[in-house]
Amino acid sequence: MGQCTQGPGRSPSPPARTRVGSTVEGFLIRTPEEAERVWPVPEAILPADTIEQLSLDKQRLLLAAFRRNSPLAYRCLRWARWMARNRKLEVICLKCHSMTAWSHSAASQKLQDGTYRRDGGKWQWICPKQRLNPKGCGGRFFDTTGTPFCHARVPPGVVFAALAYSSGVIQRLLQNNGQTKDLRELETVLAGVEAMADQTLHRRLTQYARLFCGTVLLRDCRKLTRSFDGVQALEARLRSLHRSQSVATKYDILAFRQQQMSYASLRKLVRALRDLDNPPRAQTARCLRHRKRLWEDLQGAVRTLRDPITPAPMDLQALLAEASLPCP
Repeated sequence: MGQCTQGPGRSPSPPARTRVGSTVEGFLIRTPEEAERVWPVPEAILPADTIEQLSLDKQRLLLAAFRRNSPLAYRCLRWARWMARNRKLEVICLKCHSMTAWSHSAASQKLQDGTYRRDGGKWQWICPKQRLNPKGCGGRFFDTTGTPFCHARVPPGVVFAALAYSSGVIQRLLQNNGQTKDLRELETVLAGVEAMADQTLHRRLTQYARLFCGTVLLRDCRKLTRSFDGVQALEARLRSLHRSQSVATKYDILAFRQQQMSYASLRKLVRALRDLDNPPRAQTARCLRHRKRLWEDLQGAVRTLRDPITPAPMDLQALLAEASLPCP
């Protein structure tokens, strides 16, 4: 569902796929345990030594890949903060700490010229105070409120990359490319993460950092990760996860629709053959040819129903593309 920035003084309407008490995210939802079980550490995909030996142009491309994946980074931050065991986001209001915030809109930033720019992937949550009993406080907060990510001027994707690469290679890349301002901002955010009192959130951020880096490296930096020999093992883990958790429902829906279409075609052909004899018609050569063609089509429809329906192949790139689908 498209997200729109709400005007001042207006209360946003509930978005699709959200319910009071449990906000449902998009297509592929990963729990922290799944992220750690499926995704290897980024060092196994693209070692830090290899990154430092890259040319400056390739290092800039790598940093740009982390920067432009802010929507995925904000989604990992939401999952780390509010993911429940039932695969739903349970967002407790940060103002009153009693109601569940169920409505959200895209966050925006006010620029110096007075205009607003949408902060891609970042959500603003609203504690409801209308149409509910008991009523909430009407407070508004963001995905980053109360975390070291709040007011950070470095892209969240760079922060997740630095969390995944604990050796400090991301900081050295920023320094080598002259991005000292981003380096200072990143060190401030990382210091805040290390000083967090909530150790559970700290652990979850590290787990989702593996998911973020693995997705970006294998989807957007394939030329740099050709030497990674764990693609088949990663595909097997993701496929096993999809089958066990019934996450890849669109393939099941596709197969079911194909079967429905086959039955509809079969009924249509049987009806057409029945209409040829009701009322009885003269068996002209043209009518016989038409009957023969309908009979052959009917036999083909029966064979289609008897053949097993195979869903579309799920290779690694397709799985990664689905993992980065925009949330509603």
